Amino acid sequence: SSSSSSSSSKNNMSPEVQTSSGSGCAPAYEVRDYIGGDMVEAEGIKYKCKPHPFTSWCGMQAYAPGTAHGQMAWINEGKCEMQVQQETADQGYTIQAHRPQDSSTNDGSFACPPHWQLRYPYAAGDRVTHADSPLVFECRDYPFSESCPDPGSEPIVGPIYASVWRTVGRCVDDRVVEGIVANSGTSLETNLSKRDPPTGRPTRQPTKVSGARPGGLSSSGTVQSAPQACGPAFHADQAHADHDVVSNGDQNFRCLLPRWCAMPKFEPGNGAYWTLVWEELGRCTVPANQPGVKPLVSANERPTKRPSNNKPPNERPNNNERPKPPANTNPQAQPEPCPSPWVLHHEYVAGETVSASGNIFSCRGYPQTGWCGKNSEYEPAVGVHWKLAWINTGNCEGDAAVPFPPPTPNPTHTAKVAVPLPPPTPDPAQVAEIANPVSPSSLENYDVEMTNDPLTAERVFGMLDSKASVIDSTLFLYQGSEPSQVYRYEGFKAGLEIMFENGVAGKHFYLGNGHPENGHLYGLVNIAAFLGQSMKETIQYDACDENSWDYFDMVYPLSNSCGQLGQSYQDYHCPEHEAHMECEVDPNMSIRANTHAKWYGAPGPLFCGPKSEYPQTGIWDYTYNCHNPWAEPPEYCTDYEGQKAGREDNTDPVANRNGRTDVEGCCWWGRGVIQTTGICNFGKLNYYLGKRANDEGRDSRYPDIDFCQDPGIICSSEEHKELKWLAGMFYWIESLQSYNEGGW
Repeated sequence: SSSSSSSSSKNNMSPEVQTSSGSGCAPAYEVRDYIGGDMVEAEGIKYKCKPHPFTSWCGMQAYAPGTAHGQMAWINEGKCEMQVQQETADQGYTIQAHRPQDSSTNDGSFACPPHWQLRYPYAAGDRVTHADSPLVFECRDYPFSESCPDPGSEPIVGPIYASVWRTVGRCVDDRVVEGIVANSGTSLETNLSKRDPPTGRPTRQPTKVSGARPGGLSSSGTVQSAPQACGPAFHADQAHADHDVVSNGDQNFRCLLPRWCAMPKFEPGNGAYWTLVWEELGRCTVPANQPGVKPLVSANERPTKRPSNNKPPNERPNNNERPKPPANTNPQAQPEPCPSPWVLHHEYVAGETVSASGNIFSCRGYPQTGWCGKNSEYEPAVGVHWKLAWINTGNCEGDAAVPFPPPTPNPTHTAKVAVPLPPPTPDPAQVAEIANPVSPSSLENYDVEMTNDPLTAERVFGMLDSKASVIDSTLFLYQGSEPSQVYRYEGFKAGLEIMFENGVAGKHFYLGNGHPENGHLYGLVNIAAFLGQSMKETIQYDACDENSWDYFDMVYPLSNSCGQLGQSYQDYHCPEHEAHMECEVDPNMSIRANTHAKWYGAPGPLFCGPKSEYPQTGIWDYTYNCHNPWAEPPEYCTDYEGQKAGREDNTDPVANRNGRTDVEGCCWWGRGVIQTTGICNFGKLNYYLGKRANDEGRDSRYPDIDFCQDPGIICSSEEHKELKWLAGMFYWIESLQSYNEGGW
């Protein structure tokens, strides 16, 4: 705490600068590989690399410490100068940055902390006030503490401040009175006993507290017992002024952001975002407008002027004006319909709602948003950490809406679900024939043929060729920065030419109709949609084979080859009418993937083999230091090229989510640009394009390639680099491009 005399006046106080010894600066940050816990320095701030799974980002320029996305990979450890000096003459107190202080006063209470400061490196437990409020706020524990210095976390004002700051009391005569309003609405014995001092925040010299306090707070620190009147009932779309008090049910709330308070989504106590704009004042037990009870006014609130009932002298009374009925002070809110259930790995946005156990849960704002669909530990009402990601906003009734097909992590591997792709807009001449607008349902018999035009296709290929180098250098990028080594324009074009000219089972990749002006645009849109899906699934990870990414029970099981997220790829069967196209599962097949994840210690390539070769499978130990050249004998990382850490550990059998502790018959993981997966999809490739087509007398583009005996050929072939593209295009034209339901 400040060493200045408490008797000194604020205006005459010369701020004393205190210093504290630090541990010195770490090595300067550079783009390279880091491990969890590595320390670096950037712009005078020390940062620590976060542990797995964030470690792989630490060495990427996009996640450099101090940048917009730096906090996703690095932990701010504070300034790294040997002597930290901060002057705050305008506040009249001193700061000893990043060091615990005893800010208690002589009577055991705490002096009020200073106002929140933008970008100050707050830590968990630090306390602040705000110029617009008498409240005292405490920075929440990690990971929320990372956001305490951000503009969006400014107490009272910032849209996510309630997620990162905890309200702990009020400032009364430069003293913190902890505990605000009791939920009972009667009296509150405020805790003024000495607690562990706040961490590293400046405090003013205490001012002796004596006499009565505003709002019934006595010198003993006790809020005087008084009935708390329910404010006027909340009504959506009714304008509110700053600090207006309303009731909803049997609770009172104070409006903090008038612009938002009237919106239904911010309904106090019920809306998905209500905590961002309302302050909960506690239970009210006295009906609103009861005679003899004054409206609720807080200790630090100025009463709002009542509207005048006096009309101008020359204005006649309106005899047609009917009296308004009294507001319902305790409305019985009807439960909302239940939204969709929670979906694992869905990329939720802040405020998005799901249902679970008859309740509605709202995804928290940044930085917790990323956890909402991360894994089962954050599943609403079920996961051990669900409260870090979700807010329970109330009850719901009815059956939950059917959820959307869940997106899948890098690279996608699940069975493909057809997604509606609207057909190209008809030619203007065709559109002119439709006299009146029509609904999608009435278009059921309005067939728009997706017929390729050779001249249009030639134009499309010419446009693509003119941008070949641009596509390779700026579009097909690994992690958005480096050209992909797996996916190049040469292979993309070769695959596209085959699927346009030859197609599969009479279906071709659509490149546009014969309209002279904009026919090619339909083809380009189809390509753009295909590439967008490809980028999402594989290109951004520079992966052809599916990566082992399912982190189950705190480990990476080696049996992830059999299926991730509880799936079994060898059981991906075709519909009954196509069952004859499936590959047969060969228990003796042995394959190792060609590509893998690239982060520090990333699991090695997926593999499969008989139990005679792999009696049991364990885990990939990503923490193991495999580079020990000084050991006797020397040890090196040999599981894959570029490996820097990790190893296979088969000491004990470890099951994947589906219970597998072996990899026999597990050779059907995802491959190619849209992750062809399972015995049905590989069987179709062989049936239409491979050796089986040739053996059974059908035209075959690859008569010597047996996709059922060697599914890995999609990624391993140097002769046919288009295969990794071809497999995805085959799925695209069969399942996406041919979608035709209800006129769409």
